[in-house]
Amino acid sequence: MPIEGIVAKDLKHIAGDPSFVNLTKLAIDNADGVIFATENPNPEIVKYVKKTGKLALNYKTPEEYMDAYSEFYSAVLEGVEELAE
Repeated sequence: MPIEGIVAKDLKHIAGDPSFVNLTKLAIDNADGVIFATENPNPEIVKYVKKTGKLALNYKTPEEYMDAYSEFYSAVLEGVEELAE
């Protein structure tokens, strides 16, 4: 079923195999940055994030994450604002 604004290449990761990894790749393609919420993320996903060049934040403990997330979101927003100019 066609969806306005979505073309086949937008769904390339899930067209043949809608696995967890491929759904995550689709999400990464449409994200401004990535936060790894686990100490041991899937290596294929880590490799893909590096390949995209998107900002990424590694796992932070419950004691660390609030400040780290805030700084990360600020960095992402600065990058988005620069792209919009």
